Amino acid sequence: MSAAVATPLIDDLTGYADAETERDSPLYGIARHQRLICLCILAKIASMAAVFANVMFATTPVAMKVFAVFQIAAGATLVISTIVQIVAVYKLRRALGHGVADAAVVTVLGLIHLLGLIIMLWLSHEATKRLREAGLRVGLLGVSRKAIDAKLAADRDAYAADIDYGGVPSSASVAV
Repeated sequence: MSAAVATPLIDDLTGYADAETERDSPLYGIARHQRLICLCILAKIASMAAVFANVMFATTPVAMKVFAVFQIAAGATLVISTIVQIVAVYKLRRALGHGVADAAVVTVLGLIHLLGLIIMLWLSHEATKRLREAGLRVGLLGVSRKAIDAKLAADRDAYAADIDYGGVPSSASVAV
């Protein structure tokens, strides 16, 4: 099994930094990358709104200078969110159990401007279904870190109980 690669920027964005959870858990990967997808969706919508505002409201020379700053910020946001989108779409597709070729094709198709937004919405929906099937409550930005940690801890405890007891009562619970 390969070791998890440290990605401090992505960990900070998702709120999963310094997690003491099983990083190889499929639920952890789905939750983490879904949060990145949701952040990318919001960033792309915000940058599209800034471009739209520039086109609609920059009619005077002063307004053009003001909106030029928004245009630069929107462009930078778009570039950064596209880079994060490439990583998040690929890794979420893999965490959902799809093959490398499938994930690569979906990632490349995601680079087409409006199609990328639709693909991210579709992947987020797929991840939401999987997380809800696991009994997690999914919000606007995905699953909270507390919820995923609690679920993984409960699963780990249930697994340990199955191994420890094997269906046989422990010696402390047997009446003498």
